[in-house]
Amino acid sequence: MDSIFTVINAGTFGLLPGLLTGALTNIILEVLRGFPGYLYPFAIVNMITALITWLHVRYGTLYKATGALWMIFTLTLSNSLAGAVIVYLVFGGVTDERVDSIVRAVIIAGQSIFTSAFLGRILINIVDKGIAVLLFFSLYRKLLKKPGKTER
Repeated sequence: MDSIFTVINAGTFGLLPGLLTGALTNIILEVLRGFPGYLYPFAIVNMITALITWLHVRYGTLYKATGALWMIFTLTLSNSLAGAVIVYLVFGGVTDERVDSIVRAVIIAGQSIFTSAFLGRILINIVDKGIAVLLFFSLYRKLLKKPGKTER
């Protein structure tokens, strides 16, 4: 839900509301889970999501479905990379989340901790960001329509 709220707020209301949503969702999740200590560092990942969403809207890439696919790609790549950097530098490679099962399997297959942390996050981010972007894309297309106008 953090990606969905961040994408919709950044795309609909602007950069600052998106950044705040991205930061606050992780902080709130940290509190709700009893301060496990590994959620709040990922606020930066959601803030990157807000920035990239805002840039896509600002530069008009979402007029076509290919723009939505490009946005999914850029969000997936940036979030996977940022998440891997955080996990590697702050936590040594694992955070005891479900994704760490994939990370451990990739490590066992012979990859480095950083590469494993990155690759483990790709599939999860494709799904997570894909759902968020497709929901926003459908909302965005409806917001663009003007009453009484027909599509080409």
